[in-house]
Amino acid sequence: MKLLIIGGSGLISGHIARAAMKAGHEVWAVTRGQRKVDEGVHALVADRRDVPALRAALESANTQWDAAFDCLCYDPDDARIDLDVLPPFVKRLVVISTDSVYHPLHKQVPQTEDGIYMEDDTYGAKKRRMERFFLSEEGRKLDWTIFRNGHVFGPGSWLGCYPEHMRNPELLDHMRADKPLQLVGGGRYLIHPIYAKDFALTMLDCLDKPAAIHQIFCIGGPDVIENREYFECIGRIIGHPAVVEEIPEGGYLESHADAYVNLCHRSYDLSKLKNAGVRVPCMPMEIGLRAHIDWLDAQKGRRTIYLAGGCYWGAEKYLSNIPGVLETEVGFANGDTHNPTYKQVRYENTNHAETVRVVYDPEVLPLDKLLRLFWRIIDPVSVDQQGEDIGHQYRTGVYHTLAGDDKIIREELDKLQKQYDQPLDVEACELEHFYSAEEYHQKYLDKNPGGYCHVPWTAIHAVKEVDLSEV
Repeated sequence: MKLLIIGGSGLISGHIARAAMKAGHEVWAVTRGQRKVDEGVHALVADRRDVPALRAALESANTQWDAAFDCLCYDPDDARIDLDVLPPFVKRLVVISTDSVYHPLHKQVPQTEDGIYMEDDTYGAKKRRMERFFLSEEGRKLDWTIFRNGHVFGPGSWLGCYPEHMRNPELLDHMRADKPLQLVGGGRYLIHPIYAKDFALTMLDCLDKPAAIHQIFCIGGPDVIENREYFECIGRIIGHPAVVEEIPEGGYLESHADAYVNLCHRSYDLSKLKNAGVRVPCMPMEIGLRAHIDWLDAQKGRRTIYLAGGCYWGAEKYLSNIPGVLETEVGFANGDTHNPTYKQVRYENTNHAETVRVVYDPEVLPLDKLLRLFWRIIDPVSVDQQGEDIGHQYRTGVYHTLAGDDKIIREELDKLQKQYDQPLDVEACELEHFYSAEEYHQKYLDKNPGGYCHVPWTAIHAVKEVDLSEV
């Protein structure tokens, strides 16, 4: 399909573009030209509220689009522009609204698509008036679908959600310093977060669903949790448990009037979405938060790669000794079972790979050198076996989450292939998910110096002194 995104350089729009291109679609994006769009996206420069400029930009593409996604439709004026400008160019429209359309004092738990709405001049009230414009007779000019989301997270944004820690660029540093988090009411309010990629996949899926036309859907991920649990999950991932300090609710709104739309439960009934045959988001929050944290760390010089090299006890010990490696964690990647145990992975054919999460300093240890050192401890042509360990969970693999890493991985695998007559059997793809293994597996050979290890101890000791300039 040919797809158009209005506002193609933001959090959600960027994920729509990437998911669409991965699925084989061709993508155009209308932006003001202030930020780059993803590689492969056709950029159209115009302010979406400048009607002559928007129309001229669309005409310049000389294209008919199968669908458009409006990520910048904030009020009735924006909706009117969509319906005035898009029909000659676009067959289908998907619009992003917000759960802030609901009056916070009258929300249901969980909230359905019907409710009591905001009627003032707030962001949520303007969005509701936008929705009403689409629901009017004039709004039938296009086949549209509207999604109401709550907290969206993922690469391209800062971490944190209300109250007190919304989109906080210093949140990870704050938590790694073991500083307390101030949460109103101790973080007791429910949230229903959705990973941006998960959201994008559902929006793409609705395009060929007739039951989604002229419908408004609530949307959220698979986890409904208390606000504090969101921060506790981040703490588990970074190895610094969240310390929560409660801010009493009494008097808080009097001094923070803009916070009242978030000091309420925010969970949604997704049955209407399911009944329409549209994909229901399924990415667990913890999996999405790991990818989000990997991206944020990369902005500050801490990159992450996931390496599967047989039994993770020995692979972790070897990788942790490489100069420039900052952190390691063992777990299970890219399988079929949610949050599996070691026993399940070993005996129940979960399709996971024993994997080491490696955080490294690219200024000291570039990814290409890290991979070349990793090749030294694997047999890259062996199928489902490393050392004495046999089974699909012991396959070799390199799983990435960061843009640009796939190109480096492919180049290094091409070089490695030239050293072998047989084809390599090293899985190389984007990380789908990574679940941390039980605590007794972490740093296993530090806890059990005489424990089993398929990696030669000579290699484990020698890599400490490796001269990276010669790798």
